[in-house]
Amino acid sequence: MMTDRFHSLGPVFFLLQTGTSLSQISGHIFRLALAWWCLKETNSAVAFSSLIAFSVAAEVYLKPFLASLGDQFNRIKFIFICQIFILAIMSLFCLAGAGGKFHMAAVTVGLISMSAVIAVREPTIMGLIPDLVGEGAVSQAISRRSAINSVIMLTGPVIAATLISFVSIGFALFTAALLQSLSALTFLRLLGKGSLTASAICEHESWFSKTRGGFTAMYRVKPELHIAMISALINFTMFPFFSVTVPYWISTELHLSASYLGAY
Repeated sequence: MMTDRFHSLGPVFFLLQTGTSLSQISGHIFRLALAWWCLKETNSAVAFSSLIAFSVAAEVYLKPFLASLGDQFNRIKFIFICQIFILAIMSLFCLAGAGGKFHMAAVTVGLISMSAVIAVREPTIMGLIPDLVGEGAVSQAISRRSAINSVIMLTGPVIAATLISFVSIGFALFTAALLQSLSALTFLRLLGKGSLTASAICEHESWFSKTRGGFTAMYRVKPELHIAMISALINFTMFPFFSVTVPYWISTELHLSASYLGAY
């Protein structure tokens, strides 16, 4: 079983992946619910596409610059603070949704802020893995983490669309906040295992030096540079179609529910 395989890497890694998975599912539900709410309130393709574009662009393009920031602190404490910050944003929008208060600027700023935090949180989690598993199990841990993350990427939007379609946008926002709170509690539990996470402390090399070194290395290793350029080109061309054009077409042209978006 998948759970047994994660347990074989140790209870600390199991807690890490559990907290990460809960947060990722929460993020999928929250983003889709907020974007669908925006589309329903504004009925504007421009507003909807801008909301999605700004949110994802913040996460994708800030990540290379913020990737090593978490290494300057105790990683687990840093991740826990990130989870609390994201939970606070989600809670605010849950209250706004319950009160029927929609403000485009506030939604955009909230999503960009959340994406910026995710941009620094995810690399910090990756950097934490070698501190939590044995020296010979790092590749195995990363491989299993990638496998479960791939499943979440496929199922997350389906779960979100199901909640939005069969219950409501407000319930989807509440579910996202609940899952995020469980994730924060998981990292709090992980933080309590001080003897097992004592090595997850800050590094002496500065954030600027590590960031500059990373960009320099990518520039000098031409295959990596070419892969990065190709990936950026694919994101620029494919993402607007699947994340903006298709949802707008389903909602405004076909007048179908969000469940069709999840199935698609």
